[in-house]
Amino acid sequence: MTKPRIVDRGDGPKIEGTRITVYTVLEYLRAGRTRDWIAAMLHLSSDQIQAAMDYIRDHDPPVNAEYATIVARIEKGNPAQVEDQLRANREKVKARLSRQQTSRSPLSMQRLLSARDVQGHVSRFMDICQRLPWVDLWCELECMLCTCEDFDLPVDATDATIWQACQDHDILMIPGNRNAAGPESWEMTIRQRKTPNCLPVLTLADPDRIQRERPYAEAVVERWFDSLIDPDALRGTGRLYLP
Repeated sequence: MTKPRIVDRGDGPKIEGTRITVYTVLEYLRAGRTRDWIAAMLHLSSDQIQAAMDYIRDHDPPVNAEYATIVARIEKGNPAQVEDQLRANREKVKARLSRQQTSRSPLSMQRLLSARDVQGHVSRFMDICQRLPWVDLWCELECMLCTCEDFDLPVDATDATIWQACQDHDILMIPGNRNAAGPESWEMTIRQRKTPNCLPVLTLADPDRIQRERPYAEAVVERWFDSLIDPDALRGTGRLYLP
């Protein structure tokens, strides 16, 4: 059996044949997760996770320095103008919820694509979406969760390739935030290719916390609906952090 490798195709060191970065594995390790737990969460083998752990050990200073940069990017959050638009969208959400008993005018269906490393986390808050008080709005929005295979994208497609496919097909992408700022990364792709008409990338700021804390997961859901109610109003914003 071929030993799993770590490769970097311009969007950070990843487990070969996947889109899982070593920074995703590092975050779980810092949270005290075991190798086998991480493997089960990410639907990978223990050998694949061990390869990432070995890489982290052998490249400790640069990996931890890049991880610190990623964390700082999360803590910076959304720009003020994006927060203003989200607050405006929240009023639309409130108005829509208040009219649900008297109005059923349809909203356009929104397609979504979640990164493999956060599929379990997305399933978690989608489960909340299908409960009160959100279930009626969720049904009305008719969101469709897509996979890379639906668009003939390989499982190890780069961030840049997936970003372009999402823009071409009007899809909202939902990744984690654990990638380096290389030439094929979300960060660099958005910086170089973003136009005023581009849909945002809805980035989960703290995926693991969604699993651990119900109040935090509910905060993600609220921000999620702020984004879905009028995604066109958020075109051109680049990255948008949830919550």
